[in-house]
This record gives sequence, C-alpha cells and structure tokens, in this order.
Amino acid sequence: MSAKRSNLPSFMATQAAFTAYIRDPENTPLPPDCDPRRMRIYRELFYNNMEGMVARTFPVLKALVGDAAWHEQFQQFFAGHLCQSPYFREIPEEFFTWLQQQTLPEAMPWLLELAHYEWVELVLEVSDEEPEFADTFTLAAPLQLSPLALPLAYTWPVHRLSKDYQPTQPPQGMTFLLVWRDEVSRVRFMELAPDVARLLQLIALSDGAITGLEAIMQVVGEFGRATAEGTLKEALSALHVKGIIGIPA
Repeated sequence: MSAKRSNLPSFMATQAAFTAYIRDPENTPLPPDCDPRRMRIYRELFYNNMEGMVARTFPVLKALVGDAAWHEQFQQFFAGHLCQSPYFREIPEEFFTWLQQQTLPEAMPWLLELAHYEWVELVLEVSDEEPEFADTFTLAAPLQLSPLALPLAYTWPVHRLSKDYQPTQPPQGMTFLLVWRDEVSRVRFMELAPDVARLLQLIALSDGAITGLEAIMQVVGEFGRATAEGTLKEALSALHVKGIIGIPA
C-alpha cells in the first residue's frame, strides 16, 4: 500500500483499495477480506455499464477500431482517467477528453474528428435548450442560429467513414456538416456546401446582429462567381423551415 493511501482514515483506505481494484484488477491486489467472485461481479458491472454508455455514443468509432483494440483502449481510460463530472451521461465527454490526450494510430488520422462527430449527437440529444424564434420570417431581419443546431467543419469526411472507406490522406477540401435536433427531438445530419456553411458561421458568430441579406451579400463578396445570391436565399429559407435559423423572439 502506498504511503499516501496508508495515511487515509481506515474507511477511506478501504474504499480506495476497493475502487482501485475495480478499475484495474490485473495490476492491483485484491482488497483484504473481499471475496474474489463478488469483486469480479462488481468489476464487471462497473466496467460494462461505463463501456456500454461510451460504446453507444461512439458506435462507428468502436466498429472501425475493432472490438479487441476498443476494449484495450477503454480499459486504459477506465483505469487511469479521473472523471471531472459525477454525471453518468457525461462519461462519453470524459472519454473524448481522454482520447485527445492519447497517441493515436497513424492508420486512423481521422479518429479524433470521428469521435467528435459522434459525441456531438449526444450533446444535442441531452440538451435542455430550446430555440426562441418569432413566428414570422424574412431575410431582411436579423437572424439567429438555433441552440440545437451545430455547424461543423472537419478535415476528414467523418460522415462517410466505414469499414470500406478509411482514407489515410485528407481530401483537398474541408467537409462541412450541420447537426441539429428537429421538432420531434431526432438528431439529424446534413452536408453543407462551403458557401452555406459560411452563411451559418456568420449568423452564429453575430448571434442575432446580422440580417439574412447582409450575410448573403458578405458570402457573395467572399466567394465571388462561385456562389449565387438566389441559391443562398433558398438555402436560408429551407433552413428556417427546418427550425435551424429564425428571427429572435
């Protein structure tokens, strides 16, 4: 027993030994007076509950990493990461935070972006925010992005990754995606053209201080002939119908 643990009150020392064994039974001695079979059951309950929650959040990541490598990686997280949140639903965020501190496999340079893409779905699922938009809509008014909509930009086409598509060289252009929660609480995804992604970025950054027409004219100025004003107007109108943008109430 370490000097630090031996200085703890007896009940805390017992608790520390108990949790240390559950985290890493391969490298930690069984606590005194504990039945090995019961400790194995406790260990399996804790590990399976946490791993199951994280696996449900990152299903594509787990499938691409492979079952054996996934469990090896998750065991490292389970044994060594001290979670900063007491909430069970925030364990996937803790895992994503831990992933960012690890040395990742060279064959999977997109791994962190994929993990972020999958984690964002949970963020929107559990969000208790709601958009507060006016009933009317016009591009001449200041617009706001719904708090349940997240425009994302990635180096890798994370939405296309699969067992049959795992690139090792990034494509020439960025991948722009929009993730949002719709009116029946489903989290949905769509790929965005670069000019529409820029439109949403301007609206998000202004937080209700830029009109739709002002944002459109700025994007037309930045993209030149590559973008059409009419197409952008149609795009914003369609996004409004989906509840993604609106006029602040």
